[in-house]
Amino acid sequence: MFQNYEIKRIGYDEVIYLYLDLKYEMGIDFNNEESTLSLTNRCYNFIKNNHINYHGNKIYLVIDGLIIKALDLRSIR
Repeated sequence: MFQNYEIKRIGYDEVIYLYLDLKYEMGIDFNNEESTLSLTNRCYNFIKNNHINYHGNKIYLVIDGLIIKALDLRSIR
């Protein structure tokens, strides 16, 4: 699902950009709040399972250089 990631500092905030694999079908994940929560959980699990040193709350999902969705980790923490 995730191809790569990048952590950037924007002001005092830390933001993680998760680059999505173009083979993954994501349309259903944008339908409702429950799907968004599931997507946020998948992002959190990716960060945790790959031992990424990230302490921020903002996640930007990127496909082909475009930010397609912004998520907030505070909704699951």
